[in-house]
Amino acid sequence: MSMISIRGLTKAFGARVIFDNFSADIPTNHITFISAPSGRGKSTLFHILLGLEPYQAGEIRGMPEKKGVAFQTDCLCEQLSVIDNIRLVHPSLATTDILACLDKVGLLEDKDKKASELSGGMKRRLAVCRAMLSDAPVLLLDEPFAGLDQVSKEKTIAMMEEYRHNRTLLIISHDPDDIQMMQKYVSSPVYRISL
Repeated sequence: MSMISIRGLTKAFGARVIFDNFSADIPTNHITFISAPSGRGKSTLFHILLGLEPYQAGEIRGMPEKKGVAFQTDCLCEQLSVIDNIRLVHPSLATTDILACLDKVGLLEDKDKKASELSGGMKRRLAVCRAMLSDAPVLLLDEPFAGLDQVSKEKTIAMMEEYRHNRTLLIISHDPDDIQMMQKYVSSPVYRISL
């Protein structure tokens, strides 16, 4: 099994050490959760893997240059419509493909609403759809189920599995129930890295 390999990662913000010689393997073409209580470095690791945060020592191998991403904040253009928020990132994607994904998570009827008109849970589902529609080989999702009720969470997980196409899916979550729910919708193993 091929891996994304993290070896000897050291990261500190001044005197505050986040990672001290941390190592982990992330299986490619599978789903891996990174879980820990708040403040343990989940989002820092996320930003390091994306190449957005420098680190003092260590090595990361196997992470492709192209990645799909949903940040912890939704990063939407508030004055654009739901569909145009996706088109902005994926301009060549067919409208039918965008609408099909929105339908999977219950946002089809809201496709023409401005992002500013959406609830927090709707914005989260839109951000996850936008990430999953990427053709990148690795998809990184930071707290993709935050603010979702049970039905919305189930729809979003089912969509993620359908649109994953055996790519590497790296999910940051503080909620162990998310891992159990994901296991209900996928036939392949779901891995976990605890920080």
